[in-house]
Amino acid sequence: KDVLEIRKKHYYSRMMDTINQVLMERRKIKLGRVKIKNDSSPSKQESLGLSMYKSQKKILSTSPKAVVKRKVEIMVQNQEDQNYKNMKKELQKKAIQDQGPSKIEIMKFKQTQKIQEANKKRRELELLNQ
Repeated sequence: KDVLEIRKKHYYSRMMDTINQVLMERRKIKLGRVKIKNDSSPSKQESLGLSMYKSQKKILSTSPKAVVKRKVEIMVQNQEDQNYKNMKKELQKKAIQDQGPSKIEIMKFKQTQKIQEANKKRRELELLNQ
């Protein structure tokens, strides 16, 4: 029985140690003070740094002030985009007005001219045949 008790205590103490270690690591990551072990692969270091950065950013972005600020930024950006689109439309309209007749109008005019010329030639031929 004594051996069992000792084993249980040992097991629980080891479990608590690992839990504490994990919690400490999490706290370090939250504070952004995680020390990267000497690892030769830079990708692992980069990904660790990136995940830390993302977690910090997430913590920052969920604070109420940050949320409000972000909403305001989005609203301002949308308004600017809308103003830009409207300005672009107005400029396009002005450009079309300043251009004069469009390509389509010129094509239609040329087609009507060709038809008129063809009709004239046909009439002349009919007059000659009579």
